[in-house]
Amino acid sequence: IPKSITNVSNYLFNNCSSLIEVILPDGTVSIGDSAFSDCSSLVNLTIPDGVTSIGSGAFSGCSSLTDLPIPDSVTSIGGGAFSDCTSLTNLTIPDGITTINGSMFTGCKKITSITIPDSVTSIGNSAFANCSKLSKINIPDGVTSIGDSAFARCSGLTRVTLPAGMTGIGYSMFSECSSLVDITLPASVTSIGDHAFDECSSLTSITLPDGLTSIGNDAFADCSSLSELVLPGSVTDIGEYSFSACSSLSEIVIPDSVTYLGASAF
Repeated sequence: IPKSITNVSNYLFNNCSSLIEVILPDGTVSIGDSAFSDCSSLVNLTIPDGVTSIGSGAFSGCSSLTDLPIPDSVTSIGGGAFSDCTSLTNLTIPDGITTINGSMFTGCKKITSITIPDSVTSIGNSAFANCSKLSKINIPDGVTSIGDSAFARCSGLTRVTLPAGMTGIGYSMFSECSSLVDITLPASVTSIGDHAFDECSSLTSITLPDGLTSIGNDAFADCSSLSELVLPGSVTDIGEYSFSACSSLSEIVIPDSVTYLGASAF
């Protein structure tokens, strides 16, 4: 790409499936939406210092990329930017990023760990969904919002500590995280959404915070190893199938505060 180009346009190399290498000039400041999407043979690309924004789906489907360092100059990354980069093994998010947009890393099946900088305050829907080899992730204390299905089907994830500012666990947030054995819910959480932990088949116990008021439909369904659970006295709603097929759960005390029990809750 000639030095005169500073902005890589939207869809510029979209679906160039035989493209192997791209050299971006040092003066590049932005990479547009889907600029390199579905460049399935692309193995060598360096994002130069000075780039400030990476568009939505910019590298989506670049299934041969194994490494893609992102310079600290980048302050904005669009949704799905690295989705289905199935060979990507390592990625560091730069310190200037405040939002991890929806589906940003969906389907990055070889990534084992990701460092989220302290600057991040929100994580979008399905941001890390289907990252099946992701075994650990540190979520900084400044994160106050995590979207639906953010870590769904991260089947290698074993432990998670959620930040203190969170008030709710969204829809399918950890659904089908079959290796998850330990998760710490902050005291600020008041609601657990539908399917939040369903099919977390390795989860043996979970401490529910005292301020929790509602547990959604199928929230812990098919958590077949769950054997210890104490419902706090603040809970008022327990949704349908919320603890269905929890075959290791031998005892549960339903507090007097509960006013709604959904069908087949247990």
